[in-house]
Amino acid sequence: LIANIQKATDRAYETQSIASRLAFDEAKLSWELDFFFEHYFGSLRAETLRHAEVAELKAELNDIAAELAAAPRVLCHRDYHSRNLMFHGGTLYIIDFQDARMGPDTYDLASLLRDSYVDLPWSVVDELIAYFLALQGRAGERLAAVFPHGKTFVQPSGGHFPWLDDPHVLAEAIHDHLKGGRGCLRLVP
Repeated sequence: LIANIQKATDRAYETQSIASRLAFDEAKLSWELDFFFEHYFGSLRAETLRHAEVAELKAELNDIAAELAAAPRVLCHRDYHSRNLMFHGGTLYIIDFQDARMGPDTYDLASLLRDSYVDLPWSVVDELIAYFLALQGRAGERLAAVFPHGKTFVQPSGGHFPWLDDPHVLAEAIHDHLKGGRGCLRLVP
């Protein structure tokens, strides 16, 4: 379904859909990362950072927002996870698409693969990435081409803020926490 959503990118522009006029631009991504910052450190960890730590973290968050905003954009569902996929009468349907917008082609895939409601084994994640690439005509392409940070998007990478490798995981963790859940917290140190 993600590949089909992305194939509808041109149609979204042609019909001037609302989603074609919204994007994961730097302002939107910065807002989401600021939301993460406030709720991760303030609500979840109840932690006060030193001024130098705040400055370093904010700089890294700004770099992530700029990098993602510069990526080529396709139509994204924006809330693509298992609870928004419904099976009825032999057909799989997507619900909750009011936040659809243009964004990086990995956004929905990362949201699904690191779904806060389902813990997929790495072997399944690898198979799904290969399947996704094949659907895009990119069969044989390596994981690094899709996720430059590799599997570190959910595993510590040894950097000062290793959990920043994929902001989609952070957004899912904070969203899960704000709803009272604890499922995604296993992904965040």
